[in-house]
Amino acid sequence: FFRLVLFAMSRTTRKLNLKLKSQRKETPLPRGQVVAVLAVQLVEAFQVNIIFPFVVFMIRDFGVAEREEDVGRYAGAMAASFCLAQFASSFIWGYCSDGIGRKRCIVLGTSGVFLATVIFATSRSFTQALAGRILAGLLNGNVGILKSFLAEITDSTNRGRAFSLMPLAWGLGCVFAPMAGGLLSRPAIQYPGIPWGIFETFPYLLPCCVALLLQGVTVLLVIFLMVEPENDSRSGSALFKSPSSKASLASPRSGSPLLKDPESPVQELESPVEGSVDAVPSWPPGRKADPEAPDTADTAASVTATANFQRLEDEDAAPQSFRQVILSRKCVTTMLAYGSLALIYVVFEEMFPVLAATPSSLGGLDYSSAQVGSCLSIAGITL
Repeated sequence: FFRLVLFAMSRTTRKLNLKLKSQRKETPLPRGQVVAVLAVQLVEAFQVNIIFPFVVFMIRDFGVAEREEDVGRYAGAMAASFCLAQFASSFIWGYCSDGIGRKRCIVLGTSGVFLATVIFATSRSFTQALAGRILAGLLNGNVGILKSFLAEITDSTNRGRAFSLMPLAWGLGCVFAPMAGGLLSRPAIQYPGIPWGIFETFPYLLPCCVALLLQGVTVLLVIFLMVEPENDSRSGSALFKSPSSKASLASPRSGSPLLKDPESPVQELESPVEGSVDAVPSWPPGRKADPEAPDTADTAASVTATANFQRLEDEDAAPQSFRQVILSRKCVTTMLAYGSLALIYVVFEEMFPVLAATPSSLGGLDYSSAQVGSCLSIAGITL
């Protein structure tokens, strides 16, 4: 009989737990900070995709390829250099952001890309252009920092909606970056009869100026809108502090780990929480603490469920080492899925411009940079 009663109470507790979770109100997103994060994500996508429409024509202008068949090799090296350098420096930037703050690293990274873009846009040789792309990747570790920052300023009620906005910003960059790179590169050739001045000397400077403008605006947005987590012990100068001392984060639990230990998953708690109503010593059998309170199984289960739910919300997971996190099943699965999707996308982004810009005599489409950019922009809409 007692087992049946306990079983019934446990089922009621589980149902109430699920009901309480479903009835939670979503915490409003900090709009200013989310706008700054999305701006950085947009600039990131712009930086990666802007060279694809004109990279083949740039390699030809440099004269580094002895044969037309070799252009693809140099174009692939140019396109891959940014992401490869970014991968090499991402861990370093991540550690730096833990030490000096997310906001400071994002400002430094975006400013560094600004300088590297100038070097790339004014390059007169393949070596200089490659160095500019590598420098841009090394100085830009914003991808991982952005996700960490977004996790710290959200909670379990609005984190999914916040992260769902990041692909939207990336997709916008994938649409407008190829359009700018294709329509604005080599303006003296595409739009003759106009005195282009410095843009005739540096035919790929004009589309990069659009990227520079976006980067400058993004730095200002980060400085004035982004707020370092308040409970963060990282210190910095006034430039990197909160723009308002009254600014607050959406979640009081910023900095909580995103990954739980797969070996010890969180389970439904059915024991009373220490310090809660159920933890107070009960009265002797047959007596009530409050004569007016109903003494029913549903009431006890409801109180227990509320206390358990509060404990699930407030209890942080035990700290894990980097090895435990990186080798966890959730992390490995996520990296494989993310990497597979990125591989499929980047293969198309790098192969199509080479095919499209190759002369028809060699089996290509013989497209201009504007046509290549238009095609890539249409493909970016699908993101």
